[in-house]
Amino acid sequence: MFGSPTTLVRIYGFEIQFDPSWLFLVVLLIWSFGGSYYPANYPDLSSTVHWTMATASTTLLFVSLVLHEMAHSVVARRLGIPVRRIVLFIFGGVANIEKEPQTAADEFQIAIAGPLASLAIGTVLLLVWRLVPDTGTLAAVSAVAVHIGTINIILAVFNLLPAFPLDGGRVLRAFLWTRGMTPLEATRRATASGRILASAMMIAGGMSLFSGIIVGGLWWFLIGLFLYTAALASDRQASISSVLRDEQVGSFMTQDPIFVAPNMSLNEFMEGFVLRFRHTMFPVLSQGRLVGLVNARDTKGMSASDLSSKRVQDILVPLSEKNTVAPDLSASTAFDLMSKSPHRRLLVVKGSQLMGIVALSDLMQYVALRLEFFENNRS
Repeated sequence: MFGSPTTLVRIYGFEIQFDPSWLFLVVLLIWSFGGSYYPANYPDLSSTVHWTMATASTTLLFVSLVLHEMAHSVVARRLGIPVRRIVLFIFGGVANIEKEPQTAADEFQIAIAGPLASLAIGTVLLLVWRLVPDTGTLAAVSAVAVHIGTINIILAVFNLLPAFPLDGGRVLRAFLWTRGMTPLEATRRATASGRILASAMMIAGGMSLFSGIIVGGLWWFLIGLFLYTAALASDRQASISSVLRDEQVGSFMTQDPIFVAPNMSLNEFMEGFVLRFRHTMFPVLSQGRLVGLVNARDTKGMSASDLSSKRVQDILVPLSEKNTVAPDLSASTAFDLMSKSPHRRLLVVKGSQLMGIVALSDLMQYVALRLEFFENNRS
């Protein structure tokens, strides 16, 4: 993603959001449809109608993308996998599925739902094209229907290519999983296929650029680059999940962590704890009872007088599921939580008792050592 997403609407419990880069794609599509495609293919229609068709086509295309991602999300939620938001960005849309499927069957059902939705949308729009007369004022409706219907069919077919992280790559991973491969081995095979496809797209885009096809070549190159990066990230995530899946948070936590008192001045907190121990987050205990945590980042912008007069309790962060974990929680789940939030350290609690602190850096170091040991023993 390229920035902080903004919520457009909430549908069936899913937040539909857009990344700032999505606005560029909206402008690009309207300009391409209204300034090039429709005038070239429907010259008898007026310029005003062309731009109206372009706006309608762009809107319909993004509705189609949202329905595609909602199909993934609805199936995932029915299988007990949480999905809170769908984000539109420059390369389309993505459903933020918060954890990996636990079985190959679940993986297949979630992956295939999106392309099936796109095929259904494309089929309906092509039926509209066949049924609506291509004459008079209905010509514009027919043109939009056939254009966006065809795009949906193409997107469905493209998404079914066996290259991770495309939906077809996830279908491939599910198939390999059923053939006896471990989830990690299946993911690595599917992401390797994804990197091959992405490399081919970047090469094709580069050749197009040198041939003078600037917009098309650049677009193919950027999509290929995005897919290549996403495939690498997926491979890395699968490796981390594989290493940490059977480990518990308690194995990595630092016991008896340093804590601060709620009545301590922020100046004393910064000088005596943040600078001394080189951490930004500390648990806050009052008479031996855990009451929250304090983060040095919350002091940004404060004057020297504020740091002297204000206390830790003034910027105390309450305990929540976003900053605490249980000692018996999977280390993989804790890693995901820290990776997707600003928190790089989590309090480990049992009931209301502070057991320790787990840091993202400790998990990363363990993963790196395990993977290095594994690779060295394979060769």
